[in-house]
Amino acid sequence: QYGLKKSMGDTLTYYNDQGKAVHFILAGGLDNSIFQGNLLVSDKVLTSQFPSAGGSKVMLVEAPADRLQSVSAVLSESLPDYGIEITPAPERLAEFNSVENTYLTVFMVLGGLGLLLGTFGLGLVLMRNILERKHELALLLAMGYKKKQLLKLVLYEYSFLLLAGVISGAVSAFLGIFPSLVSPVFTIQPGFLLFLILAIVAGGVLWIFAASRIMLKQNLIHSLKEEA
Repeated sequence: QYGLKKSMGDTLTYYNDQGKAVHFILAGGLDNSIFQGNLLVSDKVLTSQFPSAGGSKVMLVEAPADRLQSVSAVLSESLPDYGIEITPAPERLAEFNSVENTYLTVFMVLGGLGLLLGTFGLGLVLMRNILERKHELALLLAMGYKKKQLLKLVLYEYSFLLLAGVISGAVSAFLGIFPSLVSPVFTIQPGFLLFLILAIVAGGVLWIFAASRIMLKQNLIHSLKEEA
């Protein structure tokens, strides 16, 4: 789809050893595998249309996990004249995914930096908002409310807003990536996402508690007298 700009059902045209056009219909695709960049056809078609190729140049050898080293050694010693090169399938797949994994790592680091800056931004906004409500809290304190009650009041109020924001953001993100979620080649790490959401909630609650404590340590009654 990305290299050939083709989709399922499209036709690829090649010329065989006799110079005649051979049409191949893309009947299906594979998930992330070691066959990236290859067109899979039957051996009968390959030898009949391209006899000069001499057959397949890549072979898959299945061996028990505990005998991989011994099988590799036997093949290397038995076929040295053919220039054999043995590569474990996981290693070959990792080479294909190395560029993608590098990009994912970079974006993850940038995302973590954005999360860190967003958390500090959240703390500054909360601090400013609570400072603007200083006279309101002072009035409640003058009416007989205790500082612990005011602390709970502020915590409950801003925690509700925090949870509402996180839930609405998570739902919006889910709707945004839903087309990718239904794709069979898309993978997601629910553990990492859960950790990220919990980190945002924990950071927000920490900032709310810290800003509230700093505010309530001030002489609110004095600020109320100044306003009067």
